[in-house]
Amino acid sequence: MSYNNPPPPPYIAPSQGISVLIPYGMQTGLNIHAIRDYLAWSLINLFCGWGIGGFIPLIFSILCRNSKSTNDYSGAQTMSTLALVANIIITIAGVIGWIIFIIFMVIFIVAANSIPN
Repeated sequence: MSYNNPPPPPYIAPSQGISVLIPYGMQTGLNIHAIRDYLAWSLINLFCGWGIGGFIPLIFSILCRNSKSTNDYSGAQTMSTLALVANIIITIAGVIGWIIFIIFMVIFIVAANSIPN
């Protein structure tokens, strides 16, 4: 006696499943921990960038870290890019500023030593 029963159909989930809402700015499947915040470089730029200029990349670095802690991938990526660009600009401007400061100090010292007593 042989039965010719067809195999059961594959299971298909009902369409009334649980829907997951993804907040604006969040993307799934992306590694948010791979985004760099450049905080150490920003802290160094507080000294290299003559203080005031160093606060700009520091603010972007802190905002990047805040976005990473709230899992806002696009916000963290944007702030990371802004921190990188600001760090590059402030580092270059700071190095040029320090070179000019040293040149003026050397000129001042040489001029002060050449004044007759």
